[in-house]
Amino acid sequence: MRIGELSRQSGVPVPTVKYYVRQGLLPAGERTHANQVRYSEAHLRRLRLVRAMIDVGKLPISTVREMMAEVDSPDRDLNGLLGILSRTFADRTDTAAGPVDEQTLDDASGLLRRHGYAHAPESAYVRDVADVMATFRRLGHGDQLESFMDTYAAAAMRVAEVDLDSISGFADRESTAEAMIVGTVLGEALFSAMRRLGQATVSRTTFPQDTGSTGEARPDAPDRYR
Repeated sequence: MRIGELSRQSGVPVPTVKYYVRQGLLPAGERTHANQVRYSEAHLRRLRLVRAMIDVGKLPISTVREMMAEVDSPDRDLNGLLGILSRTFADRTDTAAGPVDEQTLDDASGLLRRHGYAHAPESAYVRDVADVMATFRRLGHGDQLESFMDTYAAAAMRVAEVDLDSISGFADRESTAEAMIVGTVLGEALFSAMRRLGQATVSRTTFPQDTGSTGEARPDAPDRYR
């Protein structure tokens, strides 16, 4: 297909398609004449993936380029790609707000060990968990933290198992890598949206709306809680 058809089917403007090619997000098309380039269904599939990572996943172009390079490198193992994805979201949610004492680091490591997480005590992931725990405690919400940390740890492990199970059936490396990107990036957005919806649903019974004397919800109540 010509670039105009690629643009039409993907919904991505032609100048943006050309920009993605220059940035290394999309492979160059096959040049058939001096001024003609043809693109394949593989280009369309990659373009849709790139667009989803940028628009829905809110990832910077530099990160998407790095991920696409991993996908296109057959000699690289998939753990490298998963590492890029994990680092991306860890950098996005940097929680460090002060020093973390050894006791909190030990508590974080013990929590993860109880729930079957494979980690080294000095792992950056342990530090991320400890940062959050330390912040809860500094704000005087240590009791609140203790009430749900085990539930969070168990739920996160279950979600991780589902994530990896969902990509185990692909026959080739490229399809597996693409599924890993889609599942991790879009799954992150999906889970956050579902968590917010769950909070809104539970809040209806936990914090009943003020209906006044009419028995109807107040007009100034946030729409998302109605």
